Amino acid sequence: MNYTLQFPFEISPGREISGCDKDFDFTLLGYPATITMKGKRYIIKLSSIQSKDLAAELTPRLWTGLAWLLVNLDIGFIANIDPLDVIAVKDPQQVGENIARTLGHSKSERINGWARPESPSIFLSDQNIWSVDLGETNVIISPPIEMVSMCLDTGVSATNSAEITSDLRLRTALDLYSSSFYEYSGQARLLILTMVLETLTFPIRKPEIALTFIDKWNREIEEVIKSTREGTKEHLGLVSLQRELCFRRDLSIGSQVRSMVESTLENSGHNDAKSVAQMAIDVYDVRSELIHEGLLTDQELGEACMNARKVVKLVLEARFKGIQRSWESGT
Repeated sequence: MNYTLQFPFEISPGREISGCDKDFDFTLLGYPATITMKGKRYIIKLSSIQSKDLAAELTPRLWTGLAWLLVNLDIGFIANIDPLDVIAVKDPQQVGENIARTLGHSKSERINGWARPESPSIFLSDQNIWSVDLGETNVIISPPIEMVSMCLDTGVSATNSAEITSDLRLRTALDLYSSSFYEYSGQARLLILTMVLETLTFPIRKPEIALTFIDKWNREIEEVIKSTREGTKEHLGLVSLQRELCFRRDLSIGSQVRSMVESTLENSGHNDAKSVAQMAIDVYDVRSELIHEGLLTDQELGEACMNARKVVKLVLEARFKGIQRSWESGT
């Protein structure tokens, strides 16, 4: 008894996987696979899976494959990771005849159940499961299906696939990066791309000598707070200053981003990690100017978006383990 895993996904506007007007057959994770386009969604099907539980375990790996597609081919995607049950029908033959009649088809086929078009589903391979999806997407860029299938195969082979899908910070970063391809505003794209880097950072304490001064000032402020009446402007101002001092125990977000970018790339073997980390800081300087001044020239914004995407892409690539990096292959 074999099962089929059906995995639907959408890709960002301005993108199309060419060659999906009919089923494209290939092998994924050692199973027979197809990719096809139906309405506004693409559907990956893995068949000949030995059990339903195994099919469920493979679902996150397909999401990981799409994440690698995002990082390498700049194809943003929307995909659910949790399978939903198929809705069985009582009379497959009658349902098939009704649908054929509605669509004006001369021949009918048995339909065993319905699958939600936006979510993964698992069903017996000998069943005919129907899902309806409507809508069109205007397309501009079309990577060929052969390139997409090879990239998917590489992505699902990541040795840390389970780690990627269970790491909430990394998944949020990938979701943000994906959403950047849906934004038409350059300002919004720049802010989203810098948010990707912020999501992957962790607080880093200032050197001990700096913390000594902060602790000293905090004690002094605490004494003054005790002498002010609660609820007054003076009291609230001092409490706010105390909170800011506590916040200042950590390095600035820019410094945290620099450290994260440099260490991530160094750990993955990138030979120019320091210059990429400096590029990240330069991007943050432009971001600050955008937030505080509200205006950038088209050239400044374009360069900042291009550099931000380069940094983000390198960092996200480096988080996939057991995969040859694009800088290693010279692409």
